Amino acid sequence: MPFLGLVCILSLAVPSFGVFTACTDSWRTETTLTIGGASAKGEGMQCNPKLPMGGQCLQSINPSCDFNYKSFSYRCCGDLANPPNNGNDKPKCPSGTLNVNLNSVVRCVMASDDDTCPNGFKCTTASNVERSSVNGTVNPDVGAGKNPHLCCKASTSPSVAALETFEGEGLAPSVVPHSPDELIDTVYFGKHHVGLADDWSAMPDMMAAPLTSILLHSEQINGHFYHVLMFDASTNKDVILFMVNIKGRSGEGKKLTIPVPPFTDEPKPAVAYVVYDKNADGSYIYSEKYVAPKHNTSPHRFIVLVFKSVAAIPLATSADDKDPSKLNLLPSSQASHKTDFWPTSKGFGAFSTVSDFLRGEKGQQLLGKPIAGTFFYLTT
Repeated sequence: MPFLGLVCILSLAVPSFGVFTACTDSWRTETTLTIGGASAKGEGMQCNPKLPMGGQCLQSINPSCDFNYKSFSYRCCGDLANPPNNGNDKPKCPSGTLNVNLNSVVRCVMASDDDTCPNGFKCTTASNVERSSVNGTVNPDVGAGKNPHLCCKASTSPSVAALETFEGEGLAPSVVPHSPDELIDTVYFGKHHVGLADDWSAMPDMMAAPLTSILLHSEQINGHFYHVLMFDASTNKDVILFMVNIKGRSGEGKKLTIPVPPFTDEPKPAVAYVVYDKNADGSYIYSEKYVAPKHNTSPHRFIVLVFKSVAAIPLATSADDKDPSKLNLLPSSQASHKTDFWPTSKGFGAFSTVSDFLRGEKGQQLLGKPIAGTFFYLTT
């Protein structure tokens, strides 16, 4: 009889196995790649929730070790790299306001009288859902339509959300002099979509291709100029991308496309990179072409900032490379004076760290305060 009683209790506590999925949330999927490259059978790779994720949940975005009722064991889960836009996308808080724990989602029920969100958060309709033009209901087959509600920070403006994020994470003013005006919605590396505080440290090929576009929360202003800086905040030296004078196009809405050479706009955008010299003495070098970041054994935090100006940033030429009012991105072979992004260890260089550049006279006068920003984790 005691055994039968236990069976009855379990049958009430655990739903039918037919309704279970390998991972609890629809925007997450089981990890199938094991350490050695073999494909895991069944419901994904087994894991131990008491151990760090880095060594066991490979090829996972925001990895976690979740209990799987199908296999009745712990399995690796991670966010989908390429959301299918079928209603199962990860819901986002509107206007850059904060969700619980930055990149995690706490779902809620809008019609519930109970307080389903933590203190200081309220149940909100996600920004990436589509409403019907007939009756205002959410279209369940688009974006996050099947999971339209999540807990978001209550009474938080986009600027406050950005300030709380960058200061709360110790990024401003220690690394970035000024918190951005708002958070970036998404950054795109080809097919990969990266959100705030995402952990891509188990996806080593994510930045094999350069940054391709940035989704802002505000519309572009036609004719204004945008400037993008992406760097490794952990080293404060690896500049993955610094591109200035990207012409704003109102027809592209909130999505800022990173132009690729040959540039056709006038004035032409200018670009610079500072990369670790893998083949020489281990110092940093200036590059005019994209180089994927060096491999790190532990997750590094990468920051993406967007700046805006009404006029194009003036660029130095070999004839006026000493002009302090102009940004000098010349390679040393064309310069008679120190260039702004050529490392000091390589001669002709004024660059030491990203923070020093942003705090310096040119950084403050030519770039000023970023209009948008985000960060994520990667080991490359």
